Amino acid sequence: MFTLHIVKLPGVRACRRHAIAALLAWMTCAGSFQAVSAPSLGLNSVTVPPGTATNLALILSGAVAFYGGFNASFLLPRGVTLDHVQPGPLLPADHSLYALTFSADAGQGVSVAGFTTATPFSTDGILCQVYVSVASDAAPGAYPLAFRHSGRAPWVNDLHALGSADGGESVNHAATVGVLTIKRPASTGDSNGNGIQDAWEILHFGVITNVSNTTDNDGDGLSDYYEYLANTNPRDARSRLAIHTAEVSEGAIAMGWYSMTGHVYTVLRGTDVQDPGSFAPVAERLPATPPLNVHTDVPPRVHSRLYYRVKGQP
Repeated sequence: MFTLHIVKLPGVRACRRHAIAALLAWMTCAGSFQAVSAPSLGLNSVTVPPGTATNLALILSGAVAFYGGFNASFLLPRGVTLDHVQPGPLLPADHSLYALTFSADAGQGVSVAGFTTATPFSTDGILCQVYVSVASDAAPGAYPLAFRHSGRAPWVNDLHALGSADGGESVNHAATVGVLTIKRPASTGDSNGNGIQDAWEILHFGVITNVSNTTDNDGDGLSDYYEYLANTNPRDARSRLAIHTAEVSEGAIAMGWYSMTGHVYTVLRGTDVQDPGSFAPVAERLPATPPLNVHTDVPPRVHSRLYYRVKGQP
C-alpha cells in the first residue's frame, strides 16, 4: 500500500483527475501488445555529494519505431527527494508530462509518465529530467536506480511501459539500471569519501575499502556505514546496535543497548514502524556508559502502540 502525491509541473497541462488517469492508463498497459526489436528505457548514472541537488535523465535508446508515450516508477534512497520534473528534448511540443511521488519503506518512490497528442517520437534521447535534492546527512553509497517490477512479462510491466505511436499498444522494451552514487569529498582521514574513517576500515578490513550504506559484509541487516556509526564489528553478525532490554513499569519504558566508548546516542520514538517520518528524538547526544546504556522514557498515554529506535554516532 502506498500514498500518491501529485507534483505540479510548471508550464505543463495538468489536473489531478487527468494526471492520475494518465498514469494508471500507462501503468496498466491497456490494449494489445506489440512484439518488436526491444528498445530500452533507463535512468543514467550520477555521482553527487550530500547537501546538493542533481538531475536524473530518463533515456530512450535503441529506438526502432515511433512511440507515443512512456511511464516509469523507481525508488530514491532515503535522504533523496523529488524536486520537479522537466521534459527532455525528445518530447515534442504537444506533450503532456506528469509526476507522482509515493511513500515506500526504503525511501521516496517516484512515478513519471508522458505522452504526445499528435506527434510521436522515433529517435534516441532524453524523455525527461528528474531533479532531486540530496540531504546533507544522506548516507554515502551506490544506490541502483532500477524500475519497480511487477513480475509480469517485460512489456506488460505495470510500473514501466513504452507506448506505440497511437497509444493503443505497449511495446516490448528492455530496462537498464542506473546508479545514484552519494559520495563525500575526500578529506583527511577519509581518503575515498565514503563517510567512513580510513582507520576504522583498516582496523576491520585490513585495507581502505569502498564499503558504504549499500554494503553489509556480515549480513546482519545493518549496513557497514551504520556499523561504523555504531562502532560495531562489520564482520560479525552478533555485533550490532540494537535495543537488547526493555521493561515497562507504571507508564515508563526503560530500554538498554550495548554502547561503545567515545560514542553518543539518540533515542527516537515513533507510532508507525514502516514510516520513518513518524519517529522523533526523545533524548539526544546521550554519552556512552559502556558496556550498557539505559534510558527511561515516559511516553504520552495517547497512543496504543509505540516503537523505539536508537542511533549512534562517533
